[in-house]
Amino acid sequence: MQKNALMACYLIFLSFDAFACQPNVEELSLKLYLKKDNVGSVIFAGQVMTVTERREGGVIVQTVKIKTSRWWRGEVQSELMVMGKKGAGAGTSCAGVDDIVFTKGQEWLIVGELKDGKVIPRRWLSRPLFEQEAKTKSLEQLSPY
Repeated sequence: MQKNALMACYLIFLSFDAFACQPNVEELSLKLYLKKDNVGSVIFAGQVMTVTERREGGVIVQTVKIKTSRWWRGEVQSELMVMGKKGAGAGTSCAGVDDIVFTKGQEWLIVGELKDGKVIPRRWLSRPLFEQEAKTKSLEQLSPY
């Protein structure tokens, strides 16, 4: 009996750990995000022009300059600074889950919030636009906006 109770507690613990790093549905759905009135939100596409990195503890923080090419939400600007990060949650089961890493020359769809002159991207909604199919699929949800 005690072994069964211990095993049940262990399985419950594992299930919490498995879902701890999972985003909620709203974080994954661009359509749901667009329906909300998010103060300070920006949605744009653009190319990564420069990437600078600095270490903050165990996390590498990127400051990225993006030349914008298309806007859906927010005040239109030709260039913006966007924040990226890698190495967050190191040593935990969530290691790397919230990482968003930019490379010079990449095209990106950025969905995020403007804070102190820099964009904090939504990890699960922002994405690189590598191929024409990806561009079309990602941007097609934005067409009515």
